[in-house]
Amino acid sequence: MPLTPVYGLPYEAPGDQPLHSLTGGSSGTEPILAEAVETELARIDNDIAGLVTDIEEAALGWVPIGAGEQSNVSAFVIDVTAGGKYPAGTFQLLRLYLRGQMDGTSQWVSLNINDSLTSESHRTSWLLYDADGTLDENGIFDGTTWRVAFWSGSLIGNVAQVTLYATDVPAFVSYEATGTMIAAGASASRRSLTWGRLNENRLVSSLRVGRIGSENISSCRWWLEGWRI
Repeated sequence: MPLTPVYGLPYEAPGDQPLHSLTGGSSGTEPILAEAVETELARIDNDIAGLVTDIEEAALGWVPIGAGEQSNVSAFVIDVTAGGKYPAGTFQLLRLYLRGQMDGTSQWVSLNINDSLTSESHRTSWLLYDADGTLDENGIFDGTTWRVAFWSGSLIGNVAQVTLYATDVPAFVSYEATGTMIAAGASASRRSLTWGRLNENRLVSSLRVGRIGSENISSCRWWLEGWRI
């Protein structure tokens, strides 16, 4: 019963039981080539999967963390660690993208760090412009959440982009965000600019997306990535 020198795969040679590498031979006990090949392929697949995991965990620059979709909710929580794959503090920056709409009245989309609604823990400033250049709303406020975008309750296609800074250590995390609400008229088509920071040290482990108002988030797709060097 000869075997190949590298992988030890069986093959037939003069004097062997007929068809031993195909069926196990007349005794039914000889090694079968297909089974030996399958074992080696499974080992190679496992090695490749391990290498892919190592590469993903060691990747530098912007790294995808996760994505998802929610509908008809007052709030939802995004796990920044991706179930422990990226322990809190892995990324120096976090960037969150949102696309969706509210259920009914137009209102602000909010963001909270670590799903901890501590009074006056989030300081936020905002400017809300109409497409004709009018400053529709502005302010600064200490509350339980940040404002990140003003979204319509009847038109799909609202978006927001949020960048979080100093997320690799417990910090007074800073943020800035832009949001858009697209409508037919200039006075109803709006763009928001918001920024702020935490009023206490937190190591970011989750993001709670919600709303400031009584209407639910009708639909929302989200994408999250982190920057690592």
